[in-house]
This record gives sequence, C-alpha cells and structure tokens, in this order.
Amino acid sequence: MNHPNEDLLTMYTVEPALVPERAELEAHLRACTECQAVLADIREFEALLADEMSWPEAEPAVPPPALREMAARARWEDEEAERLLAPWLDASPAAFVFADLTADARLYTVGVVRKLAEAAEKAWYSNPRHALNLAETAIAISGMLPAKRYSPEELAAVKGTAWKQRANALRHLGRFADARDALDRAERLFQQLSHPELELASIQYIRATTYNEQQQYDLAERYAAESTAAFARLGQMDHYQDSRLLEGFIAFEQRDLVRAQEIWEPVHAYGEAKGDANRIALGALALGNCALERGHLTHATQLLHTALLHFRKLGSKAGEIRCRWGFALITRREGRPRASVPQLRAIREEFLALGAVTDAALVTIDLMETFLDLGMARDVQRTAGDVVTLFKEHGMLTGAITAADYLKRAAVMRGVTPGIIDYVRKYLRRVEAEPDFAFVAPAPL
Repeated sequence: MNHPNEDLLTMYTVEPALVPERAELEAHLRACTECQAVLADIREFEALLADEMSWPEAEPAVPPPALREMAARARWEDEEAERLLAPWLDASPAAFVFADLTADARLYTVGVVRKLAEAAEKAWYSNPRHALNLAETAIAISGMLPAKRYSPEELAAVKGTAWKQRANALRHLGRFADARDALDRAERLFQQLSHPELELASIQYIRATTYNEQQQYDLAERYAAESTAAFARLGQMDHYQDSRLLEGFIAFEQRDLVRAQEIWEPVHAYGEAKGDANRIALGALALGNCALERGHLTHATQLLHTALLHFRKLGSKAGEIRCRWGFALITRREGRPRASVPQLRAIREEFLALGAVTDAALVTIDLMETFLDLGMARDVQRTAGDVVTLFKEHGMLTGAITAADYLKRAAVMRGVTPGIIDYVRKYLRRVEAEPDFAFVAPAPL
C-alpha cells in the first residue's frame, strides 16, 4: 500500500478497531520506519491533548456582543417559528399544500426555514411527497429573507440546508437526477461557509445513496469513500459509521461478500460499544444476510436472532419480518425447501399487512425459486401469476407489471431459470426506488 495519510494514522491512534483494512495498515507500519515516526509524533500529540496539565489555565472565553445577540435572536426565532408553524405542521399534508405560507411576512425568518427543514427531514420515510412540499416551502421562504437582518453566511447555511432536504425528499421519491441537481445547489451554498466540511461530506454521502439505488456502483463507491474519509477527518464517528454501513451495502450488492463483512463487523461492534439498539440491529441484519449468502448458516442464524431481538425492542415490525425472511431462506439452504414454503407465505402476508407490496413480491419470487428447486413446474407457474396479481391489485407501476408478466410467460413456457428470477428480482428492487425505470427483458422468450 502507499504511505497512509495523517488522518488515517490519527484514526488508528484514537480508534484502531474502526480503521478499514487495519491488518494491511499494521503490516505497512511494521515495515516502514518513516510512518512509524509519524505515528509516534501523533501519539505524543494525542497524549498531550489528553493531559490536562499541558493546557494553560485561562478564563472562559466570553463571546463578543455580536455573537451573543445573534444567539439570542436565533433562540427567539426558533421559538416564534414553532408557535407560528404549529397549526400547519400539525395539520394534514393536504392542508399544508393549500396553506399559502409564503404570503405571510411574519414567517420570513431563518428560524422558520430551519423548522420547515427539520419537519421535512422527519417526513422522508413516512411521506416523502409531504417532505418535498415542506422543503420547497423552506426554499421559497429562504429566498425572501431580508439580507439586512442576516449575514451572508447565515443565509448560505439555511438555504443550503433547505436544498439538501429537498434532495433527500426527491431521493426517497426515486427522482434521482432531480435529487442530484438539488445537491449541486446545496453544495454551492455550503461552499460559501467558513467551515463547510461537515455539510459537504453529507452531500457526498447522499450522492452515494442515489447512485447505489440506481445500481451505479462505481459512482456510489467513489462518493461513499469520499464521505467516509471526510467524516473520519472531522471526528464525526456516528456519520462515519453510517457511511461505512453504506459502503458495506455497495460491496454486498456487487457480491463482494468478504469485503462487505469486513466493513460491517466494526460497524456492528461500534453499535454494541455504544449500546445503540438501532445500529446493533442494522449491523446484525446486514452481517446475517452476508453470512447467509456465504453459506455460513449457523452464524447467520445467530446474527439474525440478535437483530430480531433488537428490532423487537425498537418496535420495528418491518425489521422483525426481514429477520424472519432470513430464517426462511436459511431453512431452504439447509436442504429443507418444503419446510420454508409456509414460512415464506406467512412472511409475504405480513409484508402485505404493512403495505410493503414490493417486499411481498420479492418474497413471492423466493417462493417461486423454491418451487423451481423442487421441480414443481405447476407451482412455479402459479406463483409467477401471483406476482402479476399482486401488482395489479395494488395498482403498481407499469414497469413492475411488465416484469411480472415476463416472469409469468417464462414460467408457462417452462423457460424460468435462476438467472431470470435473479434478473427480475434486481429489477423490482430498483423500480421500487426509481418508479420510472423501465423493464427490459433479458432475452426473447
């Protein structure tokens, strides 16, 4: 490897367990006297930082009057924004759409834009369309803020945040090109800040997620690596772990299972060290699926059981179902495909009860693959028809129905193969995130 930079060596000094490719780094350090010297200097500096005696005694710094006034104004604006926006943020999303907030001059404050951006962030997963409306209202009001009241840096920060939330909402709606345009706007605004590093790192992280959803893994890897390195330099360990988790997903999707496991193990360990149930659950589920794909079934069972317990503690029904889905696939991999059939059917019904139609369809495809393994041709055909019916009954998109129809025709013609099933499975996962993505049949039937 090339000489590691000082940021990586600092991370190795502070949190060695979190360093990617740690074994490779340690092998380099054993052989390189130049890097050994740099590491010694870093350790000496960190020891001085930890030693209170090395710090001179000083009176607490008193912020200048301008900063005190700015902080007081920000507190007042935040409280006033909460009061003024409460009727609209507590109302239904439909009512919010018809509330002409941009016409109310009382709302032309940074506090209001901040409050709308926070509300948009909370609405990503549950209602991305409402999140988009909130973010766009924040952007509109940010354009009306009086330049005489706020500094250029305040305006750049709040406008950048509003555009970033718009990007996140668009990402959850599958409008990835529009999301990246919004990220470009946010990035230009954040670059006007005195210290934009954290915000710019978050922009790269969101870019990586958009490319990962579109299965453009080279670009996803590039931006995820940039955000990971930036969060490490900034000492933002929670963000760093989130970015590493994403890098693991990118590796997993490319079937680089060994690398995915190497990435996820320290992420899971970080969650355990912090006692963070959500991080433990996500890490254990990811590692469990990785172990399943690698054929390490006993280890996969243990990990999925850990994830299940923590998802249950968190009250995450979807997380619990995903763990049971993994258990059903383990049953099939153990050579008991018939026993996995009722398990998979029950999981499909649970997903449907949650309204997770695409997940229910993916479980149905697993059922179809199980029947294919058993040589049950009629059940393969019937299950392929179930996918079509499922999508049509729930008003799914044309592309999803086209893919299901293709699978059904392949089953009728006895042309279903594991490769075709996997092709359709990958398409359905992408079209869920990108609704306008068209289905292209892999080969004529």
